[in-house]
Amino acid sequence: MIPKKLNYMAMHLISDYIFNPITDLDNNGKLAFRKTKNESEETPRFKVGLEVIPDYLFDGKGMRIDGISEDKLAKKAGLKKGDIVIKLGG
Repeated sequence: MIPKKLNYMAMHLISDYIFNPITDLDNNGKLAFRKTKNESEETPRFKVGLEVIPDYLFDGKGMRIDGISEDKLAKKAGLKKGDIVIKLGG
């Protein structure tokens, strides 16, 4: 008997909970629109990357390299799969 397993009181409460805001929005016409600041227009855009694929399963110190992008600076610098980067620069 499925009707005995339904919680009609809870269904009524949920219906009231969502019905009132929907009705209010419908009666007021439109939602207010507010333009937000587009920070991407004001922030200089540049891209920095090591051009390597990190080994996300590595939990030791540093970042173990799982792959190198072909014909990129990382490969030209001699980085290889399995290398562990523990410091950049100097």
